[in-house]
Amino acid sequence: MSRQDVNIRASAAKALHQIVSHNRTIDWALERGVLDDPATAAIVYESLRYYPELNTRVMGCLERPPRDKDLDIYALMIVGAYQLADPAIPDYAAINETVNATRQLKKPWAKGLVNAVLRKLAAVDLAKRTFEHHNHSAWLADELHRDFPEHAPALMRANNQRAPMCLRVNLHRISAEDYRKQLDQADIAYRTFLPELPETLILHDPVPADTLPGWEDGLVAIQDCGAQLAAVLALNAAQSPLRVLDACAAPGGKLFHILERHGKSDIDVTALEVSERRANTMRKLGHRLGHEVDVTVEDARFVSTDTPYSLILLDVPCSGTGTLRRHPEIKIQLDKNRLDDLVATQRELLESLWSSLASGGTLLYCTCSLLHQENDATIQAFLSANENNNAQILPVSLPLGNATEFGWQLTPLDDTDGFYFCLLRKPAPDERVTDQPASIGLT
Repeated sequence: MSRQDVNIRASAAKALHQIVSHNRTIDWALERGVLDDPATAAIVYESLRYYPELNTRVMGCLERPPRDKDLDIYALMIVGAYQLADPAIPDYAAINETVNATRQLKKPWAKGLVNAVLRKLAAVDLAKRTFEHHNHSAWLADELHRDFPEHAPALMRANNQRAPMCLRVNLHRISAEDYRKQLDQADIAYRTFLPELPETLILHDPVPADTLPGWEDGLVAIQDCGAQLAAVLALNAAQSPLRVLDACAAPGGKLFHILERHGKSDIDVTALEVSERRANTMRKLGHRLGHEVDVTVEDARFVSTDTPYSLILLDVPCSGTGTLRRHPEIKIQLDKNRLDDLVATQRELLESLWSSLASGGTLLYCTCSLLHQENDATIQAFLSANENNNAQILPVSLPLGNATEFGWQLTPLDDTDGFYFCLLRKPAPDERVTDQPASIGLT
């Protein structure tokens, strides 16, 4: 047994305790350096991915539920239970190092309890320790089965996999070809995503961001491949001159990508963000990339303007169910009431911002959600409530994912995060709306 292994398990238990018991997020843990150690981060991510099943196993070994003040010890038992399911880790090591981590948590009295629980779990046949269930809450599994009746089991399996690390080359500072050469020189293996997005690269293996060539100089950003499609769709659908509103802007990746693809001339940008903390994060990211965007802290639901926008990017607050590979804590923290609140906010944002869109302008509504309720259903509700405004749906056509009634859906089965895109155009008052507008894609 090594002291380092004990410390890793204790650190993982502390982080897991904060996330599960105090509704912290993976981002919260990353921002505070809690998951800087790769081994600790790996344990936390995997314990969260399989938490529903691990929770059932551990709770089944206890005579009574843990007290609130001992939920850190319970988190430690979850960590040990996960490691017992890993065939690469000998049972004795998983048990002994987890038991000894009680000292690091300053609760040595719990050694006997942790030892008894883990030994009971270790007595189960190794084959039965594998994760055979979908490890999603019952209500979320039901939603996915309803929205993806043919693909829900495969989708939930995909949600439990590790997401790839995707890069966006900052075309303002370096060409995609020249940056690929720098990756080659650094011996960092990668593959391209789509021919239409030469700036989008997928690493074979993740690396710490600050070890990427040119990271400090803003040559590259981290952004999921699916998210990078938003800027292309927005620009291909918009008309010049560009007066852009990013209504829910932080952390800024989509807006920065628009600037990098379009150029800084002939574009007027307004960025709104309701959270001061997230706005500050966006400012820092923009500064590193060379985008000095003025971010206003304001709720976009209550914004009005005398000069309408030709393009509105509305990346609404959502459940994040398309990002479960990166944020497995969502499976534990999201519930139906929270989803209902989010849907209400999404509809308010869409209703409010439509009045700020210029005639002939385009609004890109997008979510990182898999759920119909946040996607097509929200668009349907907007169209039904605004039958007299002649809002026009611009069909989307992408080389991956699938068309929906009003937009386009990507899922982790496409090896991207789950994203939904819908393009809405506001015709001029005297304009005749065609029955079948041309589809918007990547060309």
